[in-house]
Amino acid sequence: MNCDARVYQRLCSLLVASVLLAMASISFAATPNIIFVLCDDLGWTDTSVDAACLGNASDFYETPNLEALADSGMCFTAGYTCGANCAPTRAAIFSGQFASRKTNNLFNVGSLNRTGRKRVPLKGPPQGQNGEIEIPGEAITIAESLKAAGYTTVHIGKYHVGDTKHQCGPLEQGFDFNYGGNHSGGPGGTYFADSKGEFSKNVSPELDEFASPGEHLTDAETDAAIDFLSKTLGQPVFLHLAYHAAHTPISGQGRKDLVAKYKEKQKGERHQDPDYAALVEGIDEGVGRIVEYLQQTDDPRHPGQKLAENTLIVFTSDNGGREIATENAPLRYQKGEYYEGGIRVPLIVSCPGLVPAGTTSSTPIYSVDFYTTFLSLADGKLPGDYALDGVDLTPVLKDPAAKLSRKALYWHFPGYLIGGGRNQRPQSVIRKTSDAHQWKLFYNYEDESWELYDLATDIGESKNVAAVHPKVVHELGQQLHDWLQEVQAPLPTNATTGDTLSLPKVITNSAT
Repeated sequence: MNCDARVYQRLCSLLVASVLLAMASISFAATPNIIFVLCDDLGWTDTSVDAACLGNASDFYETPNLEALADSGMCFTAGYTCGANCAPTRAAIFSGQFASRKTNNLFNVGSLNRTGRKRVPLKGPPQGQNGEIEIPGEAITIAESLKAAGYTTVHIGKYHVGDTKHQCGPLEQGFDFNYGGNHSGGPGGTYFADSKGEFSKNVSPELDEFASPGEHLTDAETDAAIDFLSKTLGQPVFLHLAYHAAHTPISGQGRKDLVAKYKEKQKGERHQDPDYAALVEGIDEGVGRIVEYLQQTDDPRHPGQKLAENTLIVFTSDNGGREIATENAPLRYQKGEYYEGGIRVPLIVSCPGLVPAGTTSSTPIYSVDFYTTFLSLADGKLPGDYALDGVDLTPVLKDPAAKLSRKALYWHFPGYLIGGGRNQRPQSVIRKTSDAHQWKLFYNYEDESWELYDLATDIGESKNVAAVHPKVVHELGQQLHDWLQEVQAPLPTNATTGDTLSLPKVITNSAT
């Protein structure tokens, strides 16, 4: 990309930012359009938005359109996923439930016994629908609930939790339209359309409509999103845009002009890969194009207004970064693991008239909250006789200082994911804010041990203070035990005897 092109791109980003800021005073409209942008494997520090990651923005990747989106809305510095890899988080978003619920039941990609051929003492339980990595058909998805509330629904990009073959693909789970969603977890061998203008079979044929020889998948997914918005009249829309980027493969997969740009740029101390940087900026350009379309297009439901004035945009990722191409520091570990590097992700929300511009919230939230929040904003009805595990974030969206009723965040992983630099073993986790502390407590099923970290002073989880704070371990351990019991969490079994393990053994409170 030459200098003039870069200047033009930056000017476009600044224009987007100025328009978004001008909209900050607009009154909020009921039943807004909802655009949910979910990236794949984008780490907490993989954007140039300082406010989204406590000042730890990338020193190499450039995301000016996300900076503009953040300026117009709210950054959540403690945004979490319910799973440490792709499918569990997507299942939680769609179902609104923890993995322990029978109408979710997805804890890991593949199985819960990915041991990397290592000998391990425990065995993970079965998961999924009939052994498949799918959301059970009886789940009432957010798409179904929004459709019942009068929304037109579309899925674009990666789905990964079912397909039409087993009657649990996007079209069977509440989406009116599907472009590219199936059981596949990655884009295939390449992000580029072949000489016939067709993408990999992993992406399914619908996106070929937006392909041409050499077309990049991220651009085609953005084209599909804008095309959908241009054809939707008279009803609010729920657009689930799930970019395949920045999932592997990485090498040689960025758009050529962007790769060339980053090869010329001085490398950062943490981030250095031009191919990965190009995938990230490709996402950013896609978001910018969608925002620009919303700003320029009349809203058919609200004469005299633009679509941007009545649209909620959420930008986030399905898990932390994979450290084969990026770096999650200062967070510990990576995708697939339940330390911060695997589950803490960028999260930006923008909506004129609802979300105050240029704000930041430290409130911890995670994947199951989107279902309840979207349905609240859509003035929809909660499904009857169906457990929802998230909370409505609307109070925090209106005021970043608002408090939620939830006591803590919980995770449960009853199996193994070993390999590729990862060593995730059976654990249950609780995160709770108390006074000036941000406690995070792990229970390790293999040896019945506890780990305690205070993220307020140790975001890298480098100092286990369980021995120093037995009272905290006791109190949080009891809450974790009670939650696991409440949700009927499946537990590992002894690999030798087949006996099911017990719930965490809560230590005696020896503190005075």
